[in-house]
Amino acid sequence: MVKRLFLLISVLLFLSGTLFGVFQLQKKFQQREGEIRGTVLWIATEVNREYWRFLDALSRYSLGAESITQDDLLLRRDLFWSQLSTYKSGDLGRHLMIAGKGEEIIIAIEATLIATESEMLSLKYGDADAGQALRERLLNFAMPIHQMTQRIDKSENEHFVDIFNQTEDILYILSLLVIALSVFGSVLIMLLIRETRRANPAFYPHFKLDFS
Repeated sequence: MVKRLFLLISVLLFLSGTLFGVFQLQKKFQQREGEIRGTVLWIATEVNREYWRFLDALSRYSLGAESITQDDLLLRRDLFWSQLSTYKSGDLGRHLMIAGKGEEIIIAIEATLIATESEMLSLKYGDADAGQALRERLLNFAMPIHQMTQRIDKSENEHFVDIFNQTEDILYILSLLVIALSVFGSVLIMLLIRETRRANPAFYPHFKLDFS
C-alpha cells in the first residue's frame, strides 16, 4: 500500500512539475513579447512627442519667450532627429518602418530638416515671421507622424494578440500530451511492478496488485 501510494505521488509530482514548467515557459515568452511591443510603441510615441516639443520650442523662441535660447531650440531639433533615426537603425528600425509604413514620411522629414538647417541656425530670437514660416513647413508632418504612430500601435496590438493565441494553443496541446504521457507512464510502471513481482515474489511479500 505504501509503495503504491509513493508511486501515485511520484506520478502526480511529475505531472505537476511538467505543467508548471510549461506554464512558466509560456509566461516568459508572453512577457518577452510584451516587452518588445512596449519598446516599439515607446519609440513610436517618443518620435511624436519630440516632434511637438521641437515645434513648441520653435514657437517660443521665435515669439521671444523667456527662458529659451537658440541652444535649447537646436537641442530639441537634434533630439527629434535622433529619435527619428531609430526608424532606420537595425532590425527594430526596419520593423518600425514596415509596421508604420513610414519610409516616405521619414525621408521627407529628414530632407526638410536638412533643407531648413541654415534657416534654423540663422533664426533670430523674437523673429516671429521667420519662425512662423519654419513652423508651417514642419507642421505639415503632424498628421503623417500621428498616423504612422497609430499604424504601429494597431500592428503591434494585432501581433501580440496573435502570439497570445498561438501560445495558448501550444499550451493546451502540451498539457494534453503531458497528461497522456503521465497516464501511459503510470500504466507501464504498474505493469513493470506486476511482472517484477511475478518473477521475484520473494521481494514483494506485502505488495499486492489487483489487475482483474
